[in-house]
Amino acid sequence: MPKITRTISIHFALWSLWLCGRGIMLLMRPFWVDSDADIHYYFASLTDPASSGTAEYPPVGIWPAEVTLWLAGEDPERFLLTFIALILLCDAAFHGALIYGSRGLGTKDRVFASVFWSLFAPLLGAVYLYRLDLHPAAGVGIAALFLFSYPALTAVFIGWATMVKLWPGLLAVASVRGYRNTRTYIDIGVGAITLTVLTIAVLLRSGVWRLLTPLTYQGERGLQIESVVATPLLFRAAQPGSDEYELFYAASKSFEITGPAVSLALSIASALMLLTFLMALTFALVVFRYDLWNPQLALSFMVSATSMLLVANKVFSPQYITWLGPMVAVAVVFCHRKLVSAIALLTLALAGLSHCIYPFHYADLFSSDNPLAIGLVAIYLRNSLVVALMLISMAWTIVELRAAYAHRRVPTL
Repeated sequence: MPKITRTISIHFALWSLWLCGRGIMLLMRPFWVDSDADIHYYFASLTDPASSGTAEYPPVGIWPAEVTLWLAGEDPERFLLTFIALILLCDAAFHGALIYGSRGLGTKDRVFASVFWSLFAPLLGAVYLYRLDLHPAAGVGIAALFLFSYPALTAVFIGWATMVKLWPGLLAVASVRGYRNTRTYIDIGVGAITLTVLTIAVLLRSGVWRLLTPLTYQGERGLQIESVVATPLLFRAAQPGSDEYELFYAASKSFEITGPAVSLALSIASALMLLTFLMALTFALVVFRYDLWNPQLALSFMVSATSMLLVANKVFSPQYITWLGPMVAVAVVFCHRKLVSAIALLTLALAGLSHCIYPFHYADLFSSDNPLAIGLVAIYLRNSLVVALMLISMAWTIVELRAAYAHRRVPTL
């Protein structure tokens, strides 16, 4: 078979697989009962001038919903369909970037990454299609792709994604190189300029109050029932006859838990979050001191840091798994280690378990007297696998650090 014909056939097969996955998602929509509530919430908030809704989102993060409203007009059904169309457009754009942004690599690697991405979304289900999290996640995925071609653009996309969802701010550490390397200061400067431009745009458009609401909102949140640190408390709360815990829908627009050891769990979450930031700082200092930067190491840190944020966070909504998908897809293309294969398989498992939890068995989490109800077992497994993924991704980062140190450039005097 001629090379061009073979290439066309492969690309046709990959896009066909992507289309099949998205077709399955659309066919499943009738089974996702009431899971599109967030889209209706966005619509109601944006069409009511007196509403303070969506204040928990960074202003830049709500821009895709505003674009949706501009395209669809004030019709709730058109808004819903347009929202879905824009998510699928973002999805397709990343899939295309994944395939065509890695030219020059082996076909097998791109095929594996495309298959992973095609499976990830339908496994994750409703929260992939009906939430805004794909936009920052895809931005981080594009940033990861640029690590291997135009690293300065990595800082641009991380800066943008940070203004969309906050959590990618920790990934800015991936731009740090050696203290003698001018690229360190160029990339950090590019990221800072991106943040500054977007901050000024938000201030001019929405004011200081709107810029700060996502931060103040996070401080008011309690312990969400899906968080990793809440898992043993959730198990205790589900014991028959247990009345020591209260699970309720909080002002934070999520289900929270109160009762014995909740304060301890919150303290543990805070300590883990602090440890996450300290480990990121340590990583940056080591790379800065010894000039160890390479794209594989930077990407391994991005995956590790994100998984650590998932474990440490006092909030863990199902859509947070979306954050991992694009980065892991890029890792599948560029990083040929068994640890990466394990991370990819774990990520798909996490997506499937999250889909099982929401929307199908979410009620088990707060209304069951059976600690082995399907939704509860799924969340025990998912949270355990998130911890496993964190440990494996940290092991990957350590492997990349050791390899980079072994091949470091020793400056001559």
